[in-house]
Amino acid sequence: MNLFEEMKNIELFFESLLRFHHPVHGRGVIPGVNIYESEEKLYILIEAPGVEPENIRIRIEGDMLVIYGRKENPFEIGERNMHHYMEIEFGEFERRMHLPCDIVPDEAVTEIKNGFILLIFPKKKRIERIIEIE
Repeated sequence: MNLFEEMKNIELFFESLLRFHHPVHGRGVIPGVNIYESEEKLYILIEAPGVEPENIRIRIEGDMLVIYGRKENPFEIGERNMHHYMEIEFGEFERRMHLPCDIVPDEAVTEIKNGFILLIFPKKKRIERIIEIE
């Protein structure tokens, strides 16, 4: 086995360890996010099924989008029952990601529909300046 094959095997091993907690695989309480950009606006779609609107906070910190929240089990089933399947994750989460452009956070528009949150931000206008060298 050559060095590259060995490195690939190590990478696959660590991927398998992290698979169920990685946001791409949808495991854990980590909301999926899609970010779209038009000429004038930035759209952020957050997947948050089962998360009540009062249990989620979204902040802009510089060029970072920060999503905090808590997904709670709406039913009292009891901890002492025997569990056969445990595929639904509950608990607190935090997700941080860099924004691809400068936005105007104070002018955000939000929509909530079917377990999704849509944030629409106007993009900051870029002012071009020409600096002449004398």
